[in-house]
Amino acid sequence: MLRTGRKKGGCGGVGFALINSNITSELAYQISQDSFFLKFFLKCNQNCLKNAGNPRDMRRFQVVVSTTVSVEGHVLAVSDNMFVHNNSKHGRRARRLDPSEGTPSYLEHAAPCIKAISPSEGWTTGGATVIIIGDNFFDGLQVIFGTMLVWSELSLE
Repeated sequence: MLRTGRKKGGCGGVGFALINSNITSELAYQISQDSFFLKFFLKCNQNCLKNAGNPRDMRRFQVVVSTTVSVEGHVLAVSDNMFVHNNSKHGRRARRLDPSEGTPSYLEHAAPCIKAISPSEGWTTGGATVIIIGDNFFDGLQVIFGTMLVWSELSLE
């Protein structure tokens, strides 16, 4: 189980702490957004090894996306187990935008825009087909009704 706590982020980024209840190690990570996808860069602040055994098992974590601050809320997505190390060779630096370099490609994409939904109303029990018409949709875009993530398919007709 992971508990989350908000921390003040450095360099203008959003900072969080993930704590694995099996160990006392704390992880700090930076979140960046590239064209509607979130990337997490995690770094172990302490040596996670507590005793003899496989140290890799002690440093496996998951990222959980929820509709509430509490992990006990409705979970939208859970990542695969990730191995986190403190090897400085693999460190990442936060990207800073330089106006002289022009607009980065990941900021050039326009946000998805819904133009119409058909049917405009229906039963909440599920099982119905809903067609969403709009602009700037891309493969991998997900649809959520309320707090329910639903299966979706992109058609370029």
